[in-house]
Amino acid sequence: MYKIINFTLFSIILFTTTSFADSLKLKNGNTIVGNIIEEKKDYVKIHSDFDMTLTYYTDEIEHIQKDPSPSENANEIPEFYIDKMNAIPDYPQTRVLNGVPRDQNKHCAPASIANALIWLDDNGYDNFIENSFNRSEDHIKLMNLLASKNYMNTIENGTTGKKLLLGLEKYIHKKGYTYKRLKYQGAWHVPEKFSTQQKIPQLEWIKKGLLGHSVVWLSIGYYSYNIFSDTYERKAGHLVTLVGYGKDPSGNIAPNYLIFHNPAYGMEGDFFSNDYVKMEEIKSGHFRAANNQRWYNAKGFHKLSVEDYPMHVKDTHVGILEDAIILEMPQPNNLTAKTHNSDLPRKERK
Repeated sequence: MYKIINFTLFSIILFTTTSFADSLKLKNGNTIVGNIIEEKKDYVKIHSDFDMTLTYYTDEIEHIQKDPSPSENANEIPEFYIDKMNAIPDYPQTRVLNGVPRDQNKHCAPASIANALIWLDDNGYDNFIENSFNRSEDHIKLMNLLASKNYMNTIENGTTGKKLLLGLEKYIHKKGYTYKRLKYQGAWHVPEKFSTQQKIPQLEWIKKGLLGHSVVWLSIGYYSYNIFSDTYERKAGHLVTLVGYGKDPSGNIAPNYLIFHNPAYGMEGDFFSNDYVKMEEIKSGHFRAANNQRWYNAKGFHKLSVEDYPMHVKDTHVGILEDAIILEMPQPNNLTAKTHNSDLPRKERK
């Protein structure tokens, strides 16, 4: 077991942090509350809200209580879900601030994160954003802050998965909040506390993650496809915000459809859009790294159907769902939704 100085006081602090639901009741009488990230026959690892991972051997533990979160464990989810579709903002990643164009073509991650945080700010977590009369400028300021070295450190090549997650966690804590769940599925190398050990993003997990006081982001990889060798070679990537699922553009129930807000559309002008995208499971093939030295099995991943794919991918490229991030917040104290004037037209792209 890792030794903790002033252990009794530290345990009390952990016990009073209620945004997590996993807990370990120890034989010495202490209760540790946090997020269980690994459970083996001989030990359990639990990550606390103080960004510390603690390990306890099974002979020290009297009882383990797992999180009964409905969004994580429910057997059934709604056939479709569009409650957030026209509520989560759709501000673009390339903006004009005070009449000066900003070169932010690599800002898809901080732009998408900022859009979802604004929704949370409007729905009970009202310390996330420094609110002003102009929600569009609020988004620009938050996007630039998240992209800074203090948080996600977005550079010319974009934002890494590790820095995105650590930067988001840091911002949440900076604003005085603790999350209930910040979890990841995909092949990025991310800190253990965020990982689910699931390399292929699962659609059911993603759909469940959108329910309730939660937001979801998806990473789409752009690949060239060689039909003769059945291989996909990665060219670029893009982060979008999930806002719904289960309906097609005509409003028909369609289980394989996801609905995105895509920040790249800012390059066409400021308008509101919902992208309805049909997901198709890949049955064969391999991913190939650009250096031709690493190969990955593509079977089981989902590609974005060409006929329903309006996300500005070149004709020679295929969009593939690579990664998914779920941020689930605890029950807010204030459930009164806020409204703000904005200079962004709220009309749906057809």
